[in-house]
Amino acid sequence: MALIKPFNALRPKPVLAAQVASRPYDVLNSEEAKKEAANNPFSFLRITKSEIDLPDGIDTHSQEVYDMAKENLLRFINKENILFREEKPCYYIYQLVMNGRSQTGLVCVSSVEDYFNDVIKKHEFTRPEKEKDRIDHMMAIQAQTGNVFMAYRDVVEINNLIDGWKAAHQPVYDFTASDGTHGDEIWQSDGSETGTVMIADVRKGEEGSSAEELAFIGNTLVFAASNGKQGMELWKCDGTEKGTVMLADIYSGGEDGSPTGFSLADNCLVFAATNLKNGLELWKTDGTEKGTELIKDIKKGPVGSNIRELKTVNNVVYFVAIDGENNPEIWRTTGKSSTTEWVSAAYSESNALPPMSLYQWKNALYYVVDDAKHGAELWVID
Repeated sequence: MALIKPFNALRPKPVLAAQVASRPYDVLNSEEAKKEAANNPFSFLRITKSEIDLPDGIDTHSQEVYDMAKENLLRFINKENILFREEKPCYYIYQLVMNGRSQTGLVCVSSVEDYFNDVIKKHEFTRPEKEKDRIDHMMAIQAQTGNVFMAYRDVVEINNLIDGWKAAHQPVYDFTASDGTHGDEIWQSDGSETGTVMIADVRKGEEGSSAEELAFIGNTLVFAASNGKQGMELWKCDGTEKGTVMLADIYSGGEDGSPTGFSLADNCLVFAATNLKNGLELWKTDGTEKGTELIKDIKKGPVGSNIRELKTVNNVVYFVAIDGENNPEIWRTTGKSSTTEWVSAAYSESNALPPMSLYQWKNALYYVVDDAKHGAELWVID
C-alpha cells in the first residue's frame, strides 16, 4: 500500500486564488506563458515559468531563470503576502467542473521510496533533461511547484470520507477558470453534472471576461469582469443570462476600474475601485446602478488613498488607507461618508511598517504592524 501524508502547503489568499492559479508549466511555451500572465502580477507562471520576467530568448535552463523563480516566490510570500504557509499539516480536497462533468482529487505528499520500489506504478518515462530542469528548479527555490498527478483504485471508504467533508464544509476557494472555449466566465452548479452550466458569456471568445471577486448582496451576485469594450468593471447577476449586466463603468474609456475586496457592511458591499479623477478609493453598491457610488475621496487627487485589506467586523468594514497627511493606517466605514474615519495610529515613525494581514475573528479585527518600538507584532481592535 502506498504511503501518503498531509503537508503544510503554501497557498494563496482566497481573494487572489483565481489570479494566482495557472496552467502547468509544461503545457505552454515561454511566449504563451508571457501572454497568459500579461497584466497579472499574481500569476503563478512567474514562478513556474520565470523566464517571462526576463529578456526574450534567454535559456530557460539557465541559473538566471531559476534565480528569478526564487526571487518571485519570496516576493509572493514575504513582500506582497500573496501566498502563506499553512499552520498545520493538511490534506487538500479539490474539485474541477467542466462541461457538466465533475472530478474530485486529493492533494497530499507521497513517498519517493514507493516510486522507486514500484509501489507507485509509473505511467510514463520522463526525459532526463526534463527531470534535471525540475530538480534544478526545486533546489533553487526550495519548493515543489509542479504537482504530480496519480490515480488510485476506487476505495469506498475514501470516497465516503471526501464526500462527507465536502458536504459539511464550504470550499476555501471557489473561482472560475477558462474552459478553452469561453475563457473565464460565470457558471453555476447545483452539484450535479447536468446542473452545472455557464450563466452568461460576458466576453465572447477564448479570452473570456476574467470574472473574479465574486460576492453576494442579498440574492444578487456582484463581481468584476470585462466585456472587451470596457475594462474590468462592476457587474451583477441574478442567476440568468438576461440578468447578468454591467452595474457601473467606474473608470470609463476602456480602462480598468478594478473593483476588489468586496466586504459586507449595512445593506451594501464596500469595495475599492479606481478612476481617473479619484484614483484608488472607497466605493459601495447595494446591487443597483443608483446605489453604486463613491463613499469618500479620502485622499484628493488622481493618485487616491490606496485602499487595501478590507475586512468586515460586526457590519463595519475595516481597511488600510493613506490620506496624504498620515502614514497608511487602519480606517473603518459602515458605507457612509460620515462614518468613514481613521481608527488607529499604531504606526507613525518613519522607519515603521504599515498595518498588514488584517484578519477578522470572533467579532474583532487582528492585524500585524511594526510601530518601530516593538517590531512586527499582533494588534487587535475590538
